[in-house]
Amino acid sequence: MSSDLTDAIDAATASRLRMVLHQLCEDSSEAKNLVTKALLLPSAESNLSALGDTTSRKRKRYEVCKNCNKEYEVERNNHGNCVYHPGEKIVDYESSMWDDHDDKTHGAPEMHEDDPDFQDGFNWSCCEGEIASKGCETTKHEPKVSGSRSKKRGS
Repeated sequence: MSSDLTDAIDAATASRLRMVLHQLCEDSSEAKNLVTKALLLPSAESNLSALGDTTSRKRKRYEVCKNCNKEYEVERNNHGNCVYHPGEKIVDYESSMWDDHDDKTHGAPEMHEDDPDFQDGFNWSCCEGEIASKGCETTKHEPKVSGSRSKKRGS
């Protein structure tokens, strides 16, 4: 692949790449087959084909975890792969972060829960761990339900 094409792919937005990929799959059966091999797996029910069911159902090879928001490979999803905090961010009023904080000037501390400059002023409700701490819950990844948007809860 040329360096110009590599640079163009690297510079394109995710939505642009999806649009190009959709168009390639519509225009070329060879491209569609390559994309199918890269992104889909035989369905778990594909064992039925040995019993005479000729339906060629597929399932996604990759999912995004609803707990940690990381992409994972469906066939390599083991207990311990997902590490996250099941709780919410809560203000740690004992933190020195808030010593000089003025609500009238800067707004309520809760307004800053997603601001990386203020992460030292928050803890996780599930374990009272610091926001930057490794998750306190360990499990297998769980796929997000289509259309759902969960907050990243630490990893």
